[in-house]
Amino acid sequence: SGNLWIGTHSGGLNRFDPSRKKFTCYKNGRNPQTISSNTVHPLCHDHTGTLWIGTWGGGLSRIDPLNQHTGLYDESSGLSSASVFTLCEDRRGDVWIGTLGRGLNRFVPTTGKFEHFRHDPRNPRSLSNDLVSALYEDARGILWIGTGRGLNREKGWGMILWSAVFFV
Repeated sequence: SGNLWIGTHSGGLNRFDPSRKKFTCYKNGRNPQTISSNTVHPLCHDHTGTLWIGTWGGGLSRIDPLNQHTGLYDESSGLSSASVFTLCEDRRGDVWIGTLGRGLNRFVPTTGKFEHFRHDPRNPRSLSNDLVSALYEDARGILWIGTGRGLNREKGWGMILWSAVFFV
């Protein structure tokens, strides 16, 4: 639609409409159904037009700009942490959520369910660290996961993680 979405440290979420030269501010407190925290870190625009909003301390929010339908997800709804560090939509339409110290979540919008992936020191094929700071799906459909202890690669539907730790 040509809008620019801007996440801020404590000023909420802002939308700039360049055709009208107008800003709209979404803040927690003005409309608590819109965003769950005024500290917005990652944003992800999915294939349906929904905007996913990761926040520090408020979990995950979403806005469907077509019908203004909103949703909030936090620990009570299945998200492993209220502090979201990174977001990525995969080719299946699932939303991957990296958290600050509580691992990786996969949210399946069609079911409304979360699946969690955590570091397990007894399992070398688990996530290498629970701080997930980067997510990227490549052209082959492989999900790359940057953690506090290196790079992980998702292998297959069952989320088998291979870890490779790099120190520079």
